[in-house]
Parts: sequence; structure tokens; C-alpha cells
Amino acid sequence: MSQRLEPIYSKLFEGSPQTGPADLIFQGLKPGAGYDGERLAIFSSGVYAWVARCQIERAGVHTTCLRDINLGASLSVRVRFSTNHLPRWRRIENLVINTLENLLTN
Repeated sequence: MSQRLEPIYSKLFEGSPQTGPADLIFQGLKPGAGYDGERLAIFSSGVYAWVARCQIERAGVHTTCLRDINLGASLSVRVRFSTNHLPRWRRIENLVINTLENLLTN
């Protein structure tokens, strides 16, 4: 998803970004673009970008985020996690990558 930030998602931005937890920003997306009911959670340091599509929180509804992680040219993993875990996005990212690298080297 991070690779899609500039060429795809940035053309669909709507509204002003909002501050999120753990250095994330939330960016709304244009209605009718195929991402209705979702927004992006983004961390960008200029060199590194982290992007997840997250369902917009609604009272009484369990919402999740979706993130694709590419490890090389031949492995892509899709990770779904509760929006409640967004403050720990870095830990989740490291855990998934380390687990996959261990599986691939053993």
C-alpha cells in the first residue's frame, strides 16, 4: 500500500488530513472512488512511507485496518488488524516482518 500512496491514493484525497495516534495522519478519500467508508492512516518521513486503509470508526461497530507488506518481488502479505491497535502500528509492522523473515530463512 505504501507504493500506492503517491501514484494512486494521493489523487483520491479529499478534505484536510487529521492527526492520528503515533505520528500517523488520517486522510479522507473521495466518495465513489472504491474506498467508501475508509480512510488512509499514513506515516511519511520523506524517505519511508507506511500506509494502511482503515474503516471509519462508528459507534458499536468493530473496525479494522488493512495493510499490504511486500517482502521482495515474490512475497506480499496482507495484514488486517483492529483500529484499536493503530497506536502500536510500528510494533505490528516489525512483528510481521520479523516473523516472515524467520519463516523464510528456516
